[in-house]
Amino acid sequence: MKKHARSARTDGAAPDPGGPQDPNRADPTATSNPGDPRSSRIASIGQAGIGHACSEAALPRRHHAALAGVFILALALRLIYLAGQAAHNPTFDAPIMDMRVHHEWASQFARGEPMRAIADKPYFRAPLYYYTLGVVYHLFGAKVWIGRVFGCALGAASCYLIARLGSRLEGFRVGLVAGVLAAIYWPLWYFDAELKTVGLEVFLDLLLLLALLWAARQRRTGWAYALAGLMWGLSAITRPNVLAVLPGITLWLFATLRDSDWRGSLKRTATATGWLLAGAAVAILPVTLRNAIVGREFVLIASQGGVNFYIGNNPYNADGFTAVVPGTRPGWWEGFEDTHRIPEIELGRKLTEGEVSAYWSAKSWDWIAKNPGAWVRRLLYKLALFWTPVEVSNNQPIDFFAGLSGLSWAMWIGFPVVSVLALAGLTCIWSNRREWLLPLMFMVLYMGTVVLFFCPGRYRVPVVPVLMILASLALVRITGWIRERRIPRLIGAGIAVALGAMLMAMNPAPDGDRKAFARIGEAEGQAILASHYTETEDGGTPDYARASEHMAKAVALRGDDAYLRWRYGAVLARCGEAEKAEEQFKLGAALAGRVKDAEPLFRYGQFLASQRRWTEAAAQFEGALAMQPAYADARSALDAARRAAREAADSDEAIETYRQSLAAAPNDTPALLKLGGALIRRGRSAEAIAPLERALTLAPGDDAIRQASAEAYRRTARFADALRVLEPAVVEDRSGALLTAAAWLLATAPDDALRDGRRAMTLAKRAQQLSGPDVPQILDALAAAHAELGEFDKAVEVAHRAADLAAAQGKGSLSVSIRSRGDGYREKRPFRDSTDAGGETTDGHP
Repeated sequence: MKKHARSARTDGAAPDPGGPQDPNRADPTATSNPGDPRSSRIASIGQAGIGHACSEAALPRRHHAALAGVFILALALRLIYLAGQAAHNPTFDAPIMDMRVHHEWASQFARGEPMRAIADKPYFRAPLYYYTLGVVYHLFGAKVWIGRVFGCALGAASCYLIARLGSRLEGFRVGLVAGVLAAIYWPLWYFDAELKTVGLEVFLDLLLLLALLWAARQRRTGWAYALAGLMWGLSAITRPNVLAVLPGITLWLFATLRDSDWRGSLKRTATATGWLLAGAAVAILPVTLRNAIVGREFVLIASQGGVNFYIGNNPYNADGFTAVVPGTRPGWWEGFEDTHRIPEIELGRKLTEGEVSAYWSAKSWDWIAKNPGAWVRRLLYKLALFWTPVEVSNNQPIDFFAGLSGLSWAMWIGFPVVSVLALAGLTCIWSNRREWLLPLMFMVLYMGTVVLFFCPGRYRVPVVPVLMILASLALVRITGWIRERRIPRLIGAGIAVALGAMLMAMNPAPDGDRKAFARIGEAEGQAILASHYTETEDGGTPDYARASEHMAKAVALRGDDAYLRWRYGAVLARCGEAEKAEEQFKLGAALAGRVKDAEPLFRYGQFLASQRRWTEAAAQFEGALAMQPAYADARSALDAARRAAREAADSDEAIETYRQSLAAAPNDTPALLKLGGALIRRGRSAEAIAPLERALTLAPGDDAIRQASAEAYRRTARFADALRVLEPAVVEDRSGALLTAAAWLLATAPDDALRDGRRAMTLAKRAQQLSGPDVPQILDALAAAHAELGEFDKAVEVAHRAADLAAAQGKGSLSVSIRSRGDGYREKRPFRDSTDAGGETTDGHP
């Protein structure tokens, strides 16, 4: 009889291990009502061998109880995991990055307060998760542990839904195995216990798939598809990626609703799709209206799409998972601010959220258009990364922090096991291919949205339920084939499993191999723990000794990481170990160029400033700005360091030190220049002339000495002498700064015999060629030359451009001075240098 049973299966699918009496499958040839227009469709599906999905109404009570038991098992395992985290994870009540922001937003909503950064702007992130968490906080208290317990309960409910979906697709046994697999799948323990959107995404996506399968079986489908659309819309306002599955849903609807009347099939598909869209609009429209009313611009759901697209498609981020815009600071809010500041500086105006998104999108498309081959290679790399055997994070290392639960011994059912078995499951779905079209299209299209952007592990989680059901199908079928001794089928399944395992083994971790990846993750985890002990909240006392221990472990694991080096330096500085701290800061600064990260330079500069080593600090801030021009904190720190350096260099003590040095070594040109510069800045330019003239005699080719000497003459109203000093440099045409100084004098000297507007303009334009078109001082001299020639409209235009540039570069006083001169040009008054009562000129031009 076994031989007869095998030969009777011509569709290649194994019989359900439950036998023909298994109530999990509907009779593929049954029709409920000959007059029902759906009956012919059901009959045709049965004849094609693709209509045997489970009828949920047919499940006996014990099966429903078993599926409910999946929820209990999943919740119990998650609470055990959560208890381990509470006992062993120091950051349990102090989440970081996305989790911290979600907790803060939810807490603010629960208290009725406006949410930071989005109170009067469009949402830049889809809002449903933190509003849902806010409701939970309002009901039960705004505690981190409450949010974690809520996530675990939601995750357990998703395990139950996975079991229900598996039952509907392939019968009770497959559903039950899928639910248990989801319950023991350790990455879901981790994600469900974190304050992240992914748990709600998975829950709503499963409801969407179940609702669509249910709607396809309803006699009056409009409201049923609208309900499915509502689930779709709710999922979209949790993570908008899910909107991209519409083509797959439409294709499945057509395959499900089609018959011999193609025109009628298309009409039914269009009608069902319309109801689906209408249901989605119920969820999405309030968000869009809120963005339009409160944020005063049209944003469908969230404005972050352009930024995220650039993160995954640019010439710099090559790892495929780092969620930081190149050139921005790594902090959560700092990075957010920089994504706005960078385009606003470049475009010279304030931008709306939509314009910021469009700016970054345009940069991505420009790179793609110029480098299509590199982009395709990047996409293929991210596709491989999507299927990597490790859990890649962009917030905190997943394996490290999950291991703090004390359940590492139980964390063996993960992505590799599920995906390898899922490949074998794909060989078992042909007989039910029409129903499987929906989850498979969902998986493929959703995966495409992740690959198009960037691929940390949490973004692939929404497709894992489909893989779990496929894996469970493979397990159920393989056990049946073993019992029935269906050797050819077992060989085929074995080949599929071996192929999947080989592909998984050949797909390396992001950093080359799994050991290196684990070492990097542990180093990052140690650094996060160190930050926890240094960045205490609620008035707690920092524990720098423990932080130092964690950072020592981190740099021992990964000594070539610039971030870890400066973090260790900062902790050592707090511990009072300045020499050791500087060593770490230096190492971090040396590594910064390799990773194009300005922060190690900035942090080293801060350390040097704390040691009152202003000149050295300014050099580090300059390096940070050269690497990241929009780094506002580095800009302000550089200005402060320069002021402090000038004050220190210009003090009476410093001047006396320079004089004593010159008494011992009269021909020390650096000391002569320092003395002259200090006297100029102290308003004693007349005293500065002698040491600077001597320095110029000793080093006539030194542009800095020549410029300082000319400035001393200018400030004492000796304009002819200033031009005399500058003339050799003008003739040699070698320095944009000296040409600018000469152009300024030729355009603004009070003596009519010295002014030459035409030559001033020539020198200013030549200075632009040497130094660039966007130097405010050059444009200031050019505007003065235009005014000297009577070209006042042009002078106003150039002056205002110079003032805007100076302001954008943080040179506020220069900007004010240039704008004042521009006002004079508007009144047809050329600018003239003058001297104050103390004999110093007061033009404001450096």
